[in-house]
Amino acid sequence: MVAVGYPNVYPYNECGLADVYLGSPNSVKLGTPAGFADFTGQIYPISPTIEDLDAVLSAIKNGPDATPDTGDEARLIIEIISAEKAGRAFTTSWDKLGVKAIPLGINVIEQMSEAWEETDGGVEYEATLATSGTRTPVTALSTGIWDAYVERWGRAPIYTAWGAYASMGILAAAIEAAGTLDNDDIIPELEQTDTLTGTGQLKFTGPNPATDFDPSVGGNQPYPYSVANPTMKGTLHDLYTESYGPTWTDGYVRTLNAQWQDERLEVVYPRDQAFSVKWRAPPRLYPLWETDIVTDGVIDPADMGVVATAWQTVPTDLYWSVDADMDANGLIDIADISRLAKDWDKSEPVGPGYIP
Repeated sequence: MVAVGYPNVYPYNECGLADVYLGSPNSVKLGTPAGFADFTGQIYPISPTIEDLDAVLSAIKNGPDATPDTGDEARLIIEIISAEKAGRAFTTSWDKLGVKAIPLGINVIEQMSEAWEETDGGVEYEATLATSGTRTPVTALSTGIWDAYVERWGRAPIYTAWGAYASMGILAAAIEAAGTLDNDDIIPELEQTDTLTGTGQLKFTGPNPATDFDPSVGGNQPYPYSVANPTMKGTLHDLYTESYGPTWTDGYVRTLNAQWQDERLEVVYPRDQAFSVKWRAPPRLYPLWETDIVTDGVIDPADMGVVATAWQTVPTDLYWSVDADMDANGLIDIADISRLAKDWDKSEPVGPGYIP
C-alpha cells in the first residue's frame, strides 16, 4: 500500500489506474494530462492477517508525506490487498477516521456484493479493479450469467467466477471441434477462439510465427500485448486486448475499475461505455466533485456549457458526457440542471492539496 501526496490528480480522466506504478523506493510515477511525473510516497507494508489498520491510516492521514504543497494529508492511496482481513480492516479504518486520500487499486474483499452491508456503507467511494460492477451489462451475456449465478449460489459472482465460466465453455467448444481429448489437437482449436463472454470478446495472442519465445528459457519472456510489443513476439496464449485507457473500442476482455456508489459497485473506468458512470470523490475531499464538471473550482457557465452540449443525450450519443450525468440516470436532463443550480457560483480551491 502506498500513500501519495501531490498537487493535483485526474482520476479516471485522461490516464487512470493503468498509468500509476511504483518507481524507486518511496516513489511512484503517476500519469496526468501533462505526462508522467514523480511524486514522493510512503510505502506501508501490511500483514494479510491484520485486523486493525487505525495506526496505518492515521499515519497516512497526518503525514509523514505532508508538505507545504500537499497540505496536511496524503491525497492518494494505492492499495494492493488480496487478503480478506487486511482488506476489510483497511476499509473500516479509512471510513472511521475520515481519511481524505482516495483509495484506488485492488481490494478483493470489497469486490464482493456483501461489502456495502458488511461495512454499513463505509466502503462508499472506494474504487477497485474489477471484472464487473453490480449486474453490469458489460456484454449481451452479462446479466444472464449474473442472474443464473445468483439463483444457483445465492450470492453475486466474484471476479474469478467470470473467467472460470468462460473457460469451461471455451474448452468444451475446442474439444468438440477437435473431436478428441488429445492436447495436441485441442490446442490449435483453442488458438482459434474468438468468442463473446460475459466480460467482453475473448481471444488469445498467437499463434505467431514471428516469435522469439524460447521454451528452453522459461519464465517471463517478452509480453505479447500489441500496444507494448507491436510485432506480437513473445509468450503466446495470453488474453488479447488493445484497450487499457479511458475508452474501450475493441471490446476485448480488459480490466475494469469500479467504485462503490449508493449500495452498488459501478464501473467508472473505462468512461465511454453505456454502463459507465461518473467517478465520485468523497465530499470531505472536494465538496464540489459532482457539479464542477470542468474542474476549475467554481460552478459557472463553463459547467453549464458542458451540460448544454450534452442536453438530452444518452450514453450512445455523440455529445454524451458522463461528467454531465450528475444523477447517473443515463440521460442529461432537468435533474442535472437542478444539481448544477444548487451549487451555482459556489467555489472551492483546486490548487495544491485538492483533487479537481
